[in-house]
Amino acid sequence: MDVRDNQGQLVGQLQHLCDNQGNTVDSNTTYYAGRPVVQVITTRDNQGRVETRTILGGKIVP
Repeated sequence: MDVRDNQGQLVGQLQHLCDNQGNTVDSNTTYYAGRPVVQVITTRDNQGRVETRTILGGKIVP
């Protein structure tokens, strides 16, 4: 899902991915002037273990 401001510029992006084994990946990316500023990636495996990573100034998950 893309989040846009009143002028139509991309300011955020939310993504949710899951596989057939129950693992999930959620990413939340914030943009400023069309460039990624911060991305928070949360992964959860089918055992319930959660890991969160924060990437500043870039983006690693599309």
